[in-house]
Amino acid sequence: MIEQADYLTMNVPMSPETKGMIGDDQFKRMKKTAYVINTARGGVVDEAALLRALDEGLIAGAALDVYTAEPPTDWKLVKHPKLVATPHLASSTKEAQIRVGELTADKVINEFK
Repeated sequence: MIEQADYLTMNVPMSPETKGMIGDDQFKRMKKTAYVINTARGGVVDEAALLRALDEGLIAGAALDVYTAEPPTDWKLVKHPKLVATPHLASSTKEAQIRVGELTADKVINEFK
């Protein structure tokens, strides 16, 4: 299936089985017009392999919202012209932020009980 995908999106937790699950072998099998999107967990995509794939034109581009190291330290990857990099915003919805506030308030209140 990876050979036919136009977009490959990561939607898996980080685990020993998923760490580096997308690397050199997978990029070599993908279409040159394909895009990789990782909003799951940093480390699921091998970032060094992704940089090679972008540099060598093995894929058309990528988007990352998560990184192996946060904040990201590989500025060559983050600033790559074929990469859209966002600062871990996947959970930054209005609803998620309200819930974070509610949970924080609950914890503070519970400490004073």
